[in-house]
Parts: sequence; structure tokens; C-alpha cells
Amino acid sequence: FFGRLRLTWQSIGIIFTLAVIYILDQYPNLGMYQAVIGTITILMALRMIYYQRIPELDKIQPKKETFRKSFLKVLAIPEYLSFCAYCFLLTLFTGACPQIFNLIEKDVLHLSKVEMVFIGNLLVVGALAGFILGGRLVDRFGTKYVFLWCHFGFGLILFFFLCRDVFPGEVQITVGILTILFGMVQAASSIAMTSETLVLIPVENKSLATGLWFTLYSGGIGLSGVLSGQALELGLLSDSWSWFGQAMSRYDGLLMLCGAMVLLMTVTLGLIPSVIKKTPAGWIPQGS
Repeated sequence: FFGRLRLTWQSIGIIFTLAVIYILDQYPNLGMYQAVIGTITILMALRMIYYQRIPELDKIQPKKETFRKSFLKVLAIPEYLSFCAYCFLLTLFTGACPQIFNLIEKDVLHLSKVEMVFIGNLLVVGALAGFILGGRLVDRFGTKYVFLWCHFGFGLILFFFLCRDVFPGEVQITVGILTILFGMVQAASSIAMTSETLVLIPVENKSLATGLWFTLYSGGIGLSGVLSGQALELGLLSDSWSWFGQAMSRYDGLLMLCGAMVLLMTVTLGLIPSVIKKTPAGWIPQGS
């Protein structure tokens, strides 16, 4: 369900974006820009009608306890904090990888702007496929196996990116394929995280529990970019080094570090409760 949901809205977003790009390319004037912004505003207002039709799972009740008490209850959820810590660490070591790919394409491979934009869009293409694939794998095998495959998937993709010069053919093709695969694995892992979280949290304080998890998930991605940027700015990595006879850059050093940490994190899979298919969520409607 989550795979199809994300596939749907991202596909519509991509189609709408391409349509707007084509229109603005044909009519590059201020009036057309205003018309596009006005259309988007109207569509967002109409969206509220559909939001109102979404039924509430729980009736709104006045809060009888303080935020501190609710927060402590969330922290006391069995296996909740360990799973949040796992998600934080995984995004910490993978969140900045797409940006590192872009830096390698720009400063090392010296690709053109058109090639970089095209390869960057391939990440979204891979994600669209990964949402469906990840959803099916979670339904069939459970989240722990999906996370295990994602760990090795991340590690292999980053390793192959370091060995990009070994593959025959144009390097643009190799980088494009690896970008698609990275998007697939990243999307599959996000589906597994969402599925596990929604089953793990109890009925009480589920919004707060989901919000805390998403904060740590997003924080891992943000901190990944900040730490990578600081490492590059402070010159902690060598600008030029060799690996198996191949010339490497400081960006490759970052990718090697991320890949090694993701593979080492396989020992943390014990932090995943993997309650999918064991305990159905009480607040999610179940089929008979």
C-alpha cells in the first residue's frame, strides 16, 4: 500500500513538473509564470476538499496529560527507541550519498550540466521502482530481510561507484545505472521503515511517536550532509589517492567511508523488532 501510494503521488508530481517545464519553455514570459503559480494555488486549495473526506481513525479527545508525560510514554514503547536509533544511523551513512555522486560527476568526471541533470532524475526513476519493489518484499518476507538486502545493496552500489572506471563503455552509463539502483534501494528501505514504524507504535500517542521517528529519520539525512560538508571543508580527506591502481578523489573517500559503515551496520539489525506479519496494528483497519 505504501509503495503504491508513494509511486502514485511522485509519478503525478513528475508528470506535472515536465508539463510545466514544457509550457514555460514554449512561453517564457511573466504572464505564463503567473498563470502556472495561480493554477498550482487553485489546485492546492481544491485539495482541501479531498482532505476533509479522509475519515479519522480516532475521535478527537481533549488531552488529559502533559506533553512531558506523553513523551515519556512514547520513549517507553518496547523496542521503539532501538528502532529509531537504527533508522537514524542508516540515514546518517546514506543520506548524503546522492549529493556526493553529484560532486564526483561535476568535479571528477567533468560531466556536462545536461548529463548531471539527467542522471539526477534517474534517482527518482529508481525510487519509483523501489517503492513498488520494497512494498512487495516487505509483504512477502518482512522488514528485517528487506533491511538486510538494503545493507548489502547500498554497500555494493557504493563499491561499484568507486570502481566505475573498470566497467566497459561510457562512464555516464555506469553512473546512471548505479544511480537508478541506489534510488531503488533507498526507496525500498524507506518503505520498510515506514511499515515497521506504523506497526510498532501503539494506539495511544501514535502521532507523537510517528513524529519523533520522522525527526530522527530526517535528522540523520540532514546531519549526513552537514558532516560530509564539514569533512570536505576542513580537508580531512586526501584530494588525490589511489586504490587498486585507480586515481581517487576526496569524494571517493567519503563514499568508501559510507559504504564501509553501512556494511558494518549489519550487526545492528538486531535493533529491528521486525513485528511485521506478527502483530497487526490495532489502529490500522485489518481485512477479514
